[in-house]
Amino acid sequence: MPEGKKKKNSKSKASKPTLWDVVVLNDDHNTVEGVIKILMESIPKMDSKRAYRLTTQIDANGRGVVWTGKHKAADFYREQLAELGLTMDKLRKHKPQEQISYDDNLTLDLLGLLEARIGEIREEFQKHGKF
Repeated sequence: MPEGKKKKNSKSKASKPTLWDVVVLNDDHNTVEGVIKILMESIPKMDSKRAYRLTTQIDANGRGVVWTGKHKAADFYREQLAELGLTMDKLRKHKPQEQISYDDNLTLDLLGLLEARIGEIREEFQKHGKF
């Protein structure tokens, strides 16, 4: 093999799949309650707290990422949300540093649940004089 050329390793790391952001735009015809309802009905595992947080983000920033994932699923959610009356932006390649993504919101929700549980445990210990 000539010097300076390296043989490609057939077991090289597989590149990560490109992720896509589904972006909802703020508009003048959807209410906060309506957007929350549509998000909860359309996006898997979307609860009212997350939907409210995303809706307020959309309202404050003019746009918000409501779901991040593979292109085919992102396109499906974008079309579904548009059919239900939300104003949609085109799909964008995901850039984690830009905005909070769906997965980041899930992490925030889990941290919130953990903090609430810690508070409950603290109260129990205080009731029984062990804290």
